[in-house]
Amino acid sequence: QFKAIKTIQDPAEGQIVYLDITEVPVLVIDVDDINGTASKFEAYSRMYGGLENLVWERTRNNGYHLFFYTEEKHPNIMHKTFKGLHIDILFKGRVFTSPSSWQCKDYVPGGKSILSIERLEELPVLPDWIDEILCD
Repeated sequence: QFKAIKTIQDPAEGQIVYLDITEVPVLVIDVDDINGTASKFEAYSRMYGGLENLVWERTRNNGYHLFFYTEEKHPNIMHKTFKGLHIDILFKGRVFTSPSSWQCKDYVPGGKSILSIERLEELPVLPDWIDEILCD
């Protein structure tokens, strides 16, 4: 595992695992499930080949975290709507990840989990179809 992953045990809340992306070349696209955003995002992904080749997870509130390799760091973009999708673009800070369990809700790894990555360079770069969504 790479050093950016940390675990906190909180008896009241559960196990919290997070990835500190501030000093590592990682970009996280956080798709929040607000007003059906998760379903809309799934439809977009199917049009462009799905999520099979990406590193992702379902968040505790049924959204998505998608992890990408990037050398560029920018300020986070929070609570923004792109093409009707509620998305946060995260370059810095802590990102909760599976196998976190917090307030009896779990983060669930997708086909390829961030914890299965041995080196950050194994992460995919942001695909064009997601970049187009974010250029709204």
